Amino acid sequence: MGKVLVAGLLTVLLSANGAFAGIVNSSLDFNGSGDSAVGSLAAYGNGSMTASGTVYVKILAWWVPINVSFSGTNLILGTDPDMISLASDPTGTGSVGFETASPVLSSGTLNGLNVDIKDGAAWNMAMDRIELTESGGLSKLYLDASGSIDSYRFDMTGAPTGTYLSGGHPSVTYEVSPSGNLSASYSAHIDGSFSVGVTFMSKWYAFDIPVGTMFSLGGSVDLPATAEGTMTLTELAGDYPRDVAVELELDAGPISIPFSATDSFAISKAMSGSEPYYNITGNYDFSGLFQLGSTHVSLTDTIVGVVPEPVTLSVLGLGGALLALRRRRAC
Repeated sequence: MGKVLVAGLLTVLLSANGAFAGIVNSSLDFNGSGDSAVGSLAAYGNGSMTASGTVYVKILAWWVPINVSFSGTNLILGTDPDMISLASDPTGTGSVGFETASPVLSSGTLNGLNVDIKDGAAWNMAMDRIELTESGGLSKLYLDASGSIDSYRFDMTGAPTGTYLSGGHPSVTYEVSPSGNLSASYSAHIDGSFSVGVTFMSKWYAFDIPVGTMFSLGGSVDLPATAEGTMTLTELAGDYPRDVAVELELDAGPISIPFSATDSFAISKAMSGSEPYYNITGNYDFSGLFQLGSTHVSLTDTIVGVVPEPVTLSVLGLGGALLALRRRRAC
């Protein structure tokens, strides 16, 4: 009987020192409130345009032809403002692993992470209006460019990650660097309009000829990437089994999305009453990139009832040891 008692006490001590450790793997859900992502977006590019034709304007009883001629005009694309601030409520899932025995919350690892960083509505951007004046000074061309980031997400594909950084029970912080894929998709278009007229007493008097959408394009990128940040595990107070709060602070990106467009256009309008009519043809060549700056992502979730009561752990450990002792004695 004394041997059994000694074995039981030894079991309790071993359990208290982690000999009967319990590493758990728990799922995370980031679809609730309290998550956020902030970043920036810019667009850069340049190109050229050539356009020519004739616009007929009725002045009194006569139709007056006005020649339109833009040749090799340089175009500079830029975001308005230069850097657009972005914010969202990301959603997604993940999984973590950590010790639930002693010491509680040790050996913390981030085992999986799939996050829709953008989520919800598209991230829209407007670009600086481009105003071109042809050599004769009788016509101008306005170009209005806009676009959006339609998706932006991070999917972890690498091994679990977690290195002790600071703190101690009940709150421990680990450095994490999940590796995986960073993907984004985008769309963009440029609308144009000609303005034909004259400058009189420093004012521009003219009528506009809508060109419509000159180009519209979209695409996606999928790049290998490693996010950098921290994971904090906190055992919450209350009745056993206790909850564990998980907080992730990660930086993803930056990511560059190149784009290009080359095409020709033709716009015309037949004579109708006294309204101006025209025939204009041209071509353009654009290239550039959208730049998503480094995006900071904050994710939180609470794992319910994962830390058992210390006495329960000891009893479980004692039962296991006594069972093993009985089996050996039976042999």
